[in-house]
Amino acid sequence: MYTPAFHYDSADDCYIGGQFWDGRVNSLEEQAVKPFFNPLEMNITNLSMFISKMKGADFYSEFIKIYGESNDEQKILNNVGDAIAAFERSAEVNPFTSKYDAYLKKTDTLTTLEARGLKVFNGVGKCYQCHLTSPESKSAKVLFTDFKYHNIGVPRNPGNPFYKMATSINPAGEAFQDLGLGGQMKLQTQNGKFKCSTLRNVAITSPYFHNGVYKTLEEVIHFYNSRDVDPSIDKPEVNENLTTDNVGNLKLSLGDEAALVAFMKTLTDGYKASK
Repeated sequence: MYTPAFHYDSADDCYIGGQFWDGRVNSLEEQAVKPFFNPLEMNITNLSMFISKMKGADFYSEFIKIYGESNDEQKILNNVGDAIAAFERSAEVNPFTSKYDAYLKKTDTLTTLEARGLKVFNGVGKCYQCHLTSPESKSAKVLFTDFKYHNIGVPRNPGNPFYKMATSINPAGEAFQDLGLGGQMKLQTQNGKFKCSTLRNVAITSPYFHNGVYKTLEEVIHFYNSRDVDPSIDKPEVNENLTTDNVGNLKLSLGDEAALVAFMKTLTDGYKASK
């Protein structure tokens, strides 16, 4: 909900904001209705089919209490997007009730390992350079993202079912290459770049990265630390425009990696201090 509209920042010479991994829409309302018509998600083939399903849903009577009855199909779709976006902006979805938030409020403390992880995060781990730990100006919340696009060299996910989809959906088959922002913009200088996501609730939102190649935080942290020096890590799916200054050879110890994982687990909402 805090993501700005997609735009080019001339000061930083980069693109910022937008919804989805590639920034292809600007608002929660636009984003909310896209999955309905995606053949890989809800696969509703046209707007009339969607309206029929809406009017047959058990919640439709509640829906029209708010938005009123209408025969304008586009208006109904827009109202659905509005309703979903309203929920996404609610405190239920954005509670900021993690252990880290309690730590910021000084109502709880981090363990020794968690505190070490925070120090690594804001120091030699260089995580803070993209996953910002300074409060965002409008919300005054720590959002753990700069909303920018980066190619961190994520490997291809050989288990991605998209590779085996029908040619009507994936004409390239096994040769498909996800270019991210570059594919969306048809701009080679942006190939392989994906929007930096927040780390809030990251411990419970696997799999990780745009293609789900890693299933655990331990794998993710080791990838960031050792992408360029560990031969067991597969090469980047897109080798253009690679980020190198804060990914690839951070020289973190195994203890540092474990501490980062411990810290990231403090970002899960719903934390209750033990008595």
